[in-house]
Amino acid sequence: MNDFTCHLIPASAEEQWSQELAALDSQPLFGAAYHRLSATLWGGEAFLAVVKHSPHTLAWPYLLHKIHEFPGYYDINSALGFGGPLSSSGGADSQTFLDEAFSLLARRWREAGVVSLFARFSPFLSNHRLWQQWIGANPEMRGDLLELGHIVVMDVDPHSPDATLDFRKSLLAEIRKARQRGFTVVHDSDWARLDDFVAIYRGVGERNHFSARHEMTREQIAAFREALGPNAVLFHTLDGPRVAASVLGIVSGGVLHGFFGGPHPDYVRLGAYKLALHFMAEWAARQGLKQVNIGGGRGGSDADSLYAFKTAFSHNRMPFYVGRLVVNVEAYDALSAAAGTHGTEFFPAYRFTK
Repeated sequence: MNDFTCHLIPASAEEQWSQELAALDSQPLFGAAYHRLSATLWGGEAFLAVVKHSPHTLAWPYLLHKIHEFPGYYDINSALGFGGPLSSSGGADSQTFLDEAFSLLARRWREAGVVSLFARFSPFLSNHRLWQQWIGANPEMRGDLLELGHIVVMDVDPHSPDATLDFRKSLLAEIRKARQRGFTVVHDSDWARLDDFVAIYRGVGERNHFSARHEMTREQIAAFREALGPNAVLFHTLDGPRVAASVLGIVSGGVLHGFFGGPHPDYVRLGAYKLALHFMAEWAARQGLKQVNIGGGRGGSDADSLYAFKTAFSHNRMPFYVGRLVVNVEAYDALSAAAGTHGTEFFPAYRFTK
């Protein structure tokens, strides 16, 4: 461990955070502003862990949450979307560096009172492999890597933004019918129809029984634009003056990520939302992007009806991985026993609600 350094940088130190990520991956979803926003919306404190041993670096942005029932203890989660570790390591000594860097970071977290970690990795960076190598090389650690399901990704062509992609023929027919009904789609560059989006968001949430974690106010949704600037984009399908469907997306790492979308209740079966997703793909191509991520099923399940809906838009499905680690075994077992949830498959067990 000689000459290894480990620093935990708060999101308030945005310049330092950005400098550390500049040589690794400076995309917005890994940035300080997005993590600070996530902490504001869903709780916790945002940090960037940086482990260095020249010439290598391991960086990991995350949210640190208090375990309120057990003062002095914490757990780690990812910001909404994709996260996980980033590394500049390469060459014959890279695996040695990663093994020691992850081990050092786990010890630092344990010393800071962290009990467990849950991470969502990025399919576009395949950074689950960094975790997989470390967990595989250290079987004594109580950690694992799980493949939850897949996300659906539209591959777009900047040289042919009006291409029909690889949509199913039935989907193309529905999109044509939506256009024949007179629907149009716009990029709401100044977010003038934010209130319409908020109404649709709430309507979709009520129909799908969103958890409290995913309920957001107008001010919270507006905070996405404030935090991400032009990387937060809003699209609407219009039926004359009415908003028939909306999509909120985030541009990050050369990919347009669909954060949330849905139809107005009056337009559920009229193709308005499908037309919006088609327009989003064409818009992404015109911006020089190559992929549009429209996500997976509820809970990451490939058996979910939402996932089945999305597969009509593309044959490109990318596996989605999560990582789990018990950082402090003694504390984890003690907290789970005290909560009466020891032995449950839910992770972390001490947060399970019966």
